[in-house]
Amino acid sequence: MILADSLPLPRSHVQDFLSAKKEHEAILIHHNNSTLVTMSTVPTKSTCFLTNGWKRFAFCNGFTDDDECEVKVYLNHAGQITLEFHKITL
Repeated sequence: MILADSLPLPRSHVQDFLSAKKEHEAILIHHNNSTLVTMSTVPTKSTCFLTNGWKRFAFCNGFTDDDECEVKVYLNHAGQITLEFHKITL
């Protein structure tokens, strides 16, 4: 988990939910906390980025650079891209 201003995410994880736009809104969820962020994508790249709002979401949920998360991606009932984060504990 990278606590920078953006989080790189493999484009293949969200490909089915993207349109031709370069930016999409996405909702991030961890436990009962949610944040609206920008997902920046370029169709020719294999990586997209969670940007505006990512750093605040990570900080508010106590994520550290050492945390590993499982991320579930789906469209919510309103048709918005939703990424649900679950910390992996060993």
